[in-house]
Amino acid sequence: MKVFVTGAEGFIGSHLVEALVRSGHDVRALVQYNSFNSKGWLDSIAPEMRGQIEVVAGDPYNSSPTDPDLQSSDVRQRLEHGEALGTEQRQVPMVDLPLGATEDRLCGTIDIEKALSEGVRAFEPGLLAKANRGLLYVDEVNLLDDHLVDVLLDSAASGWNTVEREGVSVRHPARFVLIG
Repeated sequence: MKVFVTGAEGFIGSHLVEALVRSGHDVRALVQYNSFNSKGWLDSIAPEMRGQIEVVAGDPYNSSPTDPDLQSSDVRQRLEHGEALGTEQRQVPMVDLPLGATEDRLCGTIDIEKALSEGVRAFEPGLLAKANRGLLYVDEVNLLDDHLVDVLLDSAASGWNTVEREGVSVRHPARFVLIG
């Protein structure tokens, strides 16, 4: 059963969320805003309570092995070439967007280490990639730069993140629950 819990950051609400998850329910929790970058008692819930998702093994975008709408362009190309993809279970990601984050940190950028050490152009995924199919928590959203809010809302609305930097073009799914 799907359950929506309000006041989930409190002592009673957090224990209710934990009990419902243990009973096999699909739980969504509403957390009251605070300025301490805290999710209340939900911070103390064991990580395994967040549930598991099946992803393509080794994929940095948490791509679904079966749903093309939740697959990165790399995974789609591998499937088109008939490659068998391994899968693994991962915890539903919960990613914090720090207040001082840059657009490169949010969207992703060139992997400088690989460029210098191996001489190749490579992409380093950002927080939107890590949050795909999970939760993205933004504290003090009103203090974020306007252009970051625009990028964040564009990705949340479209479900995709496209990055084009220095000859590298990457498009990956960015479907997440935005908590602000």
